[in-house]
Amino acid sequence: MSKPILSRWPRLTRLPLALEIALALLFKIAILFALWYAFFSNPQAKHMLLPTDQVEQHLLTSASSDPDASPSTTDAATPSLLQPKAQQHGSD
Repeated sequence: MSKPILSRWPRLTRLPLALEIALALLFKIAILFALWYAFFSNPQAKHMLLPTDQVEQHLLTSASSDPDASPSTTDAATPSLLQPKAQQHGSD
């Protein structure tokens, strides 16, 4: 007769299973929050604002453009999306 599957692996603590699961979930949430805070909470360039219509135009034209065309020839007439707003549209 074989042992049940659950008895093959020892429990890490002597806490009740529900409390152990709750602590593991809280630990995972804390790690996710720390990662979000470290990498995504503050944008690096707050002065850069991208106009919605220009972003839409850039995404739609690059999606529908010829895949063999080089990006330098197709996007040469449009201003760069990475330039700060003050440089694109004059000073505010």
